[in-house]
Parts: sequence; structure tokens; C-alpha cells
Amino acid sequence: MPVSPVRILQSWKKTTHFVERQGRRSVRDEAAKLAIAYGRCFYERDSRVYFLGRDAIRKRLKDAPAPVIDDWVRRADGLVVVVSANGALVTTYRNPNYLKTLKRRV
Repeated sequence: MPVSPVRILQSWKKTTHFVERQGRRSVRDEAAKLAIAYGRCFYERDSRVYFLGRDAIRKRLKDAPAPVIDDWVRRADGLVVVVSANGALVTTYRNPNYLKTLKRRV
């Protein structure tokens, strides 16, 4: 049974690979948490992939000032977080074209 986003956020288990990629790609914990909590979820093999697009960011931060929203869009648009079946964070990267890539694979 897959682990829910709430459980992922509560346990917050990072693999060493995730930590390396997060540091190399300048992905903040807050952005990864935003992706898991409000991003779109897709299933690939035994993992879940959370994609955070600019629409989800703007929807979540609709009451924030425009400069804050623009900063988050610049920082987290296209963020992808891969979570294993046991709830561990596997890797993270940015791919604003993830949805297009996913459509081509199906």
C-alpha cells in the first residue's frame, strides 16, 4: 500500500542520493514539501512522482504578494520529487516539460 503525502511529510526520510541531488540542484526542503503536498502525483514503476507546476504554485500562494509568488515560480516551477514505495525521498530535479514528456511515454 502506498504511503500518503501526509506520512511522507511527517517522516521525511531522505536517501543519500536525494540529499546529493537536492544540494547540487539547489532544491530547498520547502519546495520539495510544496511539491509533495500540492503537486500532481503520478505512478512510475514502484515509485510516486510529484510534479509541481506554476499553476499549482500560484493556486496555493494566491493570497501572497506578487513578488513572493514570482520568486516561488522561478524557484520551484517544474520541480519533480520521486518517492519510493516505502515513503523515502529518492531524487529531485526540475523539468518544466514533465507533463509533455509523460504524455509521450503513454
